[in-house]
Amino acid sequence: MLPFSELLHASSDEETACAVCKRLLLNWVNSSDGSELPSLDVKFNDMQVFGQGLAYVMSKFDPLEIRDSHTEDLGGLCQNVCMKGIQLQNCDWMQCLDVLLYVQTIIGRSPNVDVGFLLALVMQRFGDLLAVQCQFEDAVPSHYESTNDGWHELTVATRIHGINTLYCLMRIDHLLVNAEKIHIQDSEVDKYMQELSRYHHEASLHEFYNISIIADCTVGSILTYKHTFKDQFNDCSQVVYYNCNGNYNRQRQIPLSEIKSVSACALNVIPLLIQLKPDMPVLYEHTGACTNEMCSRAPWTWVVLNRHIFLCDDKHNFYIADSIYELFAFVMESVGDVPMAD
Repeated sequence: MLPFSELLHASSDEETACAVCKRLLLNWVNSSDGSELPSLDVKFNDMQVFGQGLAYVMSKFDPLEIRDSHTEDLGGLCQNVCMKGIQLQNCDWMQCLDVLLYVQTIIGRSPNVDVGFLLALVMQRFGDLLAVQCQFEDAVPSHYESTNDGWHELTVATRIHGINTLYCLMRIDHLLVNAEKIHIQDSEVDKYMQELSRYHHEASLHEFYNISIIADCTVGSILTYKHTFKDQFNDCSQVVYYNCNGNYNRQRQIPLSEIKSVSACALNVIPLLIQLKPDMPVLYEHTGACTNEMCSRAPWTWVVLNRHIFLCDDKHNFYIADSIYELFAFVMESVGDVPMAD
């Protein structure tokens, strides 16, 4: 359960906000279930409500003390998040979404960039924008709707899109920063790599297409589609075709000879590893990958968020490695299970 009573107290008391904001933010990132569907007569799920409340607290009290941060604090990102001379603190909602889209392209790839700080700035700016209404001439029809008093406020769909994207990116960044990096001896890695056969390659093609489609969807877009089309969502291919206006060419699996290499892309390898150890569940943003509780229901779980793959055990410990084969060898050595080739 998310601590809504504590969030409510923080929204009206600056001292409380400063004392608990960081903990509430981590609670939101690690414990709220973004994949949950709200009731038909409810606009937002608990994750989205809590996220908007946190954005408001950050906007009102600046409990993380980032309000006066200038674009210089963003280092090499300055020119990318300062659009036409507009600092991030003054961006409108669509510009904030553009920043989040840019973050997706660099997260996990730019070690000198404090992505967590940048995402916190975006969340604070969301809080600024959620707290105000605007006049008609300032409202973008696709993102704002009129109120009874003639003003305009952000639509439900716009809020859902922004909060979902921010939530997933914060989850990815948190796992990348805090997951334990492991290293397994080459001989052990090679032992499990050689177990992969032509059978595993053919049997895993359907799973590969599913995972590759998920990886091609922008971060948070599957959640947003799932929430927007509650009664229609049944496959992630709907999401990628919807957002690409039907113009999408799915990825093709690479040959087995290329898969059996530590340099092979994890997205190409994991479908075959699922064939080797099918009792390891795979979680995605729309099936609970963003909550520790869901990730710990099995002894070992694959967590796939966009193009990032993590390993999780039933004690909420997360692991990363230079090669997905190292993660798999780590699991197999831990359980003492040696697969047999078909």
